[in-house]
Amino acid sequence: MNLGLKDRVALVAASSQGIGRATAEAFAAEGCRVAVCARNSQTLQSAADKIRKQFKVEVLAEAFDVTNADEVSRFVAAVAKKFGSVDICVTNAGGPPAKGFLAASLEEWQRALEANFLSTVYFAREVIPLMQRKRWGRIVTITSITTRQPVTDLVLSNAVRAAVVGLVKSLANEFGRDRPLEGVGQSPRSGLRKKRGGDFRRLGRRCSAAAPRRSPRSGRDHRLALFRARFLHHRPDRAGGWRHVQRFMKRKFLLVSVAMCLGPLAAAQARPFPGPDVQQIYQRLLPEIEKIPAFDHHAHPGFSDDPDVDAMASAPGTSLPLRTRDDNPELIAAAKALFSYPYDDLSPEHAKWLVAKKAELKKQYPGAAYFNMILDKLNTESSVANRAMMADYLDPKRFPWVFFADSFMWPFDNRREAARNPDEEVYIPLQEKMLHRWMQQENVSKLPATFPGYLEFITQVLEENKKRGGIAMKFEVAYFRPMTFSNPILQQADDVYRKYAAGGVPSEKEYRTFQDYVFRYLIGEGGRLDLPVHIHTAAGIGNYFNFSESNVMNLESILRDPRLLNTTFVLIHGGYPLEREAIWLASMKNVYLDSSLGELIQYPSAFKDTLKMWLETFPDKITFGTDCFPYNEVLGAEESYWLGAESSRTALAAALAEMISENEITEPRALELAHAYLHDNAVKLYHGRVH
Repeated sequence: MNLGLKDRVALVAASSQGIGRATAEAFAAEGCRVAVCARNSQTLQSAADKIRKQFKVEVLAEAFDVTNADEVSRFVAAVAKKFGSVDICVTNAGGPPAKGFLAASLEEWQRALEANFLSTVYFAREVIPLMQRKRWGRIVTITSITTRQPVTDLVLSNAVRAAVVGLVKSLANEFGRDRPLEGVGQSPRSGLRKKRGGDFRRLGRRCSAAAPRRSPRSGRDHRLALFRARFLHHRPDRAGGWRHVQRFMKRKFLLVSVAMCLGPLAAAQARPFPGPDVQQIYQRLLPEIEKIPAFDHHAHPGFSDDPDVDAMASAPGTSLPLRTRDDNPELIAAAKALFSYPYDDLSPEHAKWLVAKKAELKKQYPGAAYFNMILDKLNTESSVANRAMMADYLDPKRFPWVFFADSFMWPFDNRREAARNPDEEVYIPLQEKMLHRWMQQENVSKLPATFPGYLEFITQVLEENKKRGGIAMKFEVAYFRPMTFSNPILQQADDVYRKYAAGGVPSEKEYRTFQDYVFRYLIGEGGRLDLPVHIHTAAGIGNYFNFSESNVMNLESILRDPRLLNTTFVLIHGGYPLEREAIWLASMKNVYLDSSLGELIQYPSAFKDTLKMWLETFPDKITFGTDCFPYNEVLGAEESYWLGAESSRTALAAALAEMISENEITEPRALELAHAYLHDNAVKLYHGRVH
């Protein structure tokens, strides 16, 4: 038979002879890797050798007493270490002696409980967590007809075997979540119940027919073993549910098999709500996620008195979302975690302690060592430094530079642009300053006389910045103008440049035509130079930020331009608050989304929903970022680093826990997605230039 069990890991207790050995052989015949145990080492090794030789499968054999909980734990751990997990666990032990109640001693009662009941408890405690992680598992217990009808002079078996059935039903209730417990099988009174177009009597006949001819007892053992293996092949009626199956073989002592089945995820129907196990899954995932070294794809590291942290500044009177305000108590938690801050508030007097502590650490960790130490505390491997210029106190190996490119679109007299509103009065002069810095870098004292010369100057800056360690270019253009870009030809832009390069104020239409061409030129050069293009796509600060004009979906004409397919786009901040729409832009092979800002503006309970939706759509196209920024002397980049990292990891664990509980992914797959989001998806964009 081909029951689809190949490469599964089957653990069979008391398997040196009899039913246990026959069961191990049945699994081996299906291509399972087999773990066997028994008390008699010689008999066990002989059985294991024969299974290896006959079925050409891996076999792990260890001799011990299943009544010893520590030995069971050690054995299951050895199986998981060798084979990776345990998929199927068959608990088994020799039956207690035939005795009446008064004839049975207390020692015999104790031995019966340990061998036939507690051994099942010991195995179940060890294998269930392994099965939960894989979202697939079977536990089979071999009991007796006495579970349905007590037999005279078998009081020990009558009592203890029934306890095993009660245990399995309890496990089904606890670990089956909202799946009902189903009973199928044959009992002296119930008759035979149907199972998916067939019945267990026919299944038993098929298994009997498949069994090799042996002695009557040996043949019975193998028919039961084959039946047991065949049962494990069948999927639960409702995927993910647990099933309680009883099968009675017609012999002097009829045997019962009890199985709990955690359905294979491949056959599982995803559920609309997480089950009660979601908290338990979250608690398992979070420590593993915290171990993953992260690549922070968007941040502004630096000190509050460093003017090069950003190419832009916050406009006066900006209203900040609740969580980003100075009175957020989570910032105190950040100070405690990073600096052992001893207070529960940030009063001016207490804040002096924090400022002094940072100053002390800067002396202890001079130069680049200080921010490297911060990254180490956060388990962050590297962090993008999205800055106007790099600082000598940042290690370029751990802080790859992303430079700003907006200023190339504002080379003319910008009086009309700056006068549009008070925000632009702050922003536009900073763009002029940035352009002059690029001109100084290239030893250009004034704008080139011709537009082709200006484009050549732009290319020189991009190439030089790449040589200086730049890995990408960044646009904050949404703060300065609409995000809708037309597709003008070279001559149109050239006409505007010739008209205003030497002076004069262009009209809004003229300026937009020129900027649209330059923007597309910069993006095209990004593709040619292997410099990904980062674009701010979220709601912005300031009192005049135009949300409708900055809508991330306005970028479609750029992102879907076939001439720009060689350029990699990273939509910084993921289009928030339009992140549900923005993820579909990642259907383009060269478009990625960064989640920074969302994890700071939203609390983890809300950010979890964003991550979950993204992970369910294009999990290979999303990247982690903190958007850290040095807000002031007290609350600097350090605290916002911590808040962004902690929020992202906890929200990620919560999102993945729900996906696991809802039968969308397995636990190993969840950890793969966590590695991808926190590190791998971003790193692969830079072709070996970042760690």
